[in-house]
Amino acid sequence: MSIYLTSDLHGDCRRFLKLLNKIKFNPYQDFMYVLGDVLDRGNENLELLKHVRKYIDAGKMLLIKGNHELFAQMYLQGRLDARQWILWGGRQTLAELGRLSPDQREELENFLCGLPFYQIITTADKTVLLTHSGLDADCIIESDSRLDVEESIKAAVAGDEFRYLVSNDIHYMPWGQIRKMDHYVIVGHVPAMRLNEDASCRIVHREKYMCIDTGAGFRDSGGKMSCYRLDDGREFYV
Repeated sequence: MSIYLTSDLHGDCRRFLKLLNKIKFNPYQDFMYVLGDVLDRGNENLELLKHVRKYIDAGKMLLIKGNHELFAQMYLQGRLDARQWILWGGRQTLAELGRLSPDQREELENFLCGLPFYQIITTADKTVLLTHSGLDADCIIESDSRLDVEESIKAAVAGDEFRYLVSNDIHYMPWGQIRKMDHYVIVGHVPAMRLNEDASCRIVHREKYMCIDTGAGFRDSGGKMSCYRLDDGREFYV
């Protein structure tokens, strides 16, 4: 069994299927965590979500909520207007939602509402915390020697889930705080080209955390879809 991590697929179903083929994903043996942002910016948003949900229903994938899943949820709940969502990349997803029946829209809303904000996983030699955005600098639970990542996320979500899911604070917080994190954290959300000094789309490795958003939603800027195999640290790109 292998454990794979991916993030920020952004409505590109064709490349996602190509990625599964490249890693030879075996639904009978392997498991994949998707760290949010399946929706928006692409042209196959609900089709991609349909494929991911097929594996979720089979117990072979877990989707962690990203800000773009929240945008869709808010729209379906009447808390986000179409114009604003379009500005955030939701034009095609909005069009696809328009083809759903009322019952299908309600079912999708319930699914999105139930998505987890983080997951802690343990392998034979490591424990990591997976989440979409990382930390909200204004909701940090820490002592002199320890920053409690899980409790910090819970506090941030309880206070304002929107603010938490759009936060990029983990990349800019002082090292004095980051070094005290009690879990190694793996995130998506911010394209690697904005974090790597060479502006490359390679997975970003830091001492206390990793970012696996390699810009699949920004192909025009050189972005790619990627996957990280937790067992051995191998990276895959399409």
